[in-house]
Amino acid sequence: MKYNKLSSFIIKIIAIVTMVFDHVGIMFSYYSINDTAAYIFRAIGRLSLPLFVFMVVEGVMHTKSFSKYCLKLGIIGTIVLIAQIILHYSNYTIIAGNIFIDLLLGALMVKALMSEKKGIKYLALIPLLIGLASFIFYSLDNVNDVVSSFFPFYLRPQYHIYSLLLMFGFYEAYKLSKVGFSIMGLDYELYKDGPLDRMIINGIQAGMLIVITTLLYVVGIIYNTNIPSFIFWDYPLQNFAMISSAFLLLYSGQRGYNAKWFQYGAYIFYPLHIVLLYVIFGLIFGL
Repeated sequence: MKYNKLSSFIIKIIAIVTMVFDHVGIMFSYYSINDTAAYIFRAIGRLSLPLFVFMVVEGVMHTKSFSKYCLKLGIIGTIVLIAQIILHYSNYTIIAGNIFIDLLLGALMVKALMSEKKGIKYLALIPLLIGLASFIFYSLDNVNDVVSSFFPFYLRPQYHIYSLLLMFGFYEAYKLSKVGFSIMGLDYELYKDGPLDRMIINGIQAGMLIVITTLLYVVGIIYNTNIPSFIFWDYPLQNFAMISSAFLLLYSGQRGYNAKWFQYGAYIFYPLHIVLLYVIFGLIFGL
């Protein structure tokens, strides 16, 4: 366990920093500043999503108040939603969904999976189905070159079913660890929450990230080969997300620094840094 040094705090910082790289890369692309730099920044930015959804899974499993946890996600998500609607009807071209819809749906899915009641567990299928519907509508929009008014982009998860599958896999890793101890003939209760348990969970979660991201890549190739433009995003670029598996392997399971200002600041930072980037690049290169 001497290598497991990354607390939740450190992983959040890495997620935030790589997210900023991603959005700076988007600005580079939008203003046609430097295609190579834009690609590099966006490649670094691909590391952020797996880390953010990983932290949501950890947050739901350890929060003292699930309702307050969801409320914070919902408030920031609503702010982003309102901003997207205003920009959309101001004739700005935006096709990205709302990342906080991904996080909120994922949180609800994990909470349902944590229930002892089978009926509640089955409710976890609803977020996955919403993610799948978002993926299908997004793809059909690209084929028809029109955004569906029935399921508008600002009501969709930004990463469609990909982010939700990651959260599902990260949570199920805890159950698979228990199965692993059973296969090895070891009493799980003696090792639960211990160093070996943490290492196995980390390994499974890293594997989940690699498998699910590879699956996304394969689906993209298959669809774009048979139905041109059905998959519009740069799915080869998303493969850089697998690098985040290294950080998952180094996770200590500890919370680390967790002051109130950071808890709330981490939520507020998302809309704040988006606004700042638009203002900075707008002033330099024109709106």
